[in-house]
Amino acid sequence: MEKAILLPKDKEVGKRICEEDIGIYSRIALDTGVFNLWEIDTLKEILNDYLHNPLTSYSIFEEKNIDVVEGFIIFGRTPLTKFTWDIYWLVVAKEFQNKGLGKKLINRVENFVLEIMPKAVLRIETSADDKYRVARHLYLKCGFKEIGRIPDFYADANDLIIYSKEIDIWQYKGGNV
Repeated sequence: MEKAILLPKDKEVGKRICEEDIGIYSRIALDTGVFNLWEIDTLKEILNDYLHNPLTSYSIFEEKNIDVVEGFIIFGRTPLTKFTWDIYWLVVAKEFQNKGLGKKLINRVENFVLEIMPKAVLRIETSADDKYRVARHLYLKCGFKEIGRIPDFYADANDLIIYSKEIDIWQYKGGNV
């Protein structure tokens, strides 16, 4: 069995955050009107882990205009895999939606991953709830494919939907992505 490719310990991935950023990111997510309070609490737990645990597998990229955070993405290596990465959170502030920032953040993750390895699988899990319809459309527009569902995962008639996208440096060099 081949070993998984690990990030170099000295490789800084994404943004380092402070306590203030946890509030900023949580407020942006809450203000979208998409996430419920349980989801916001989960986001805060992830951000606290990122802030306080130097061994965390989470990474963060943000899009910022001067001092205003317009959006952010939280991603990381999928444990026990050779070249799979999960995108855990993708949030664009309500006033900056529909301007290409979601796609830009996903592209940043793709570019970062391909700097480390020649190919990868990106995975996103989300809800079938209608409030996530715009996000699901974005994933498809960015080349992700729906590869599975678990019925009634979150609640009655609220399936878990799994998306994936295979990327490699040859696609990027050829301009096909």
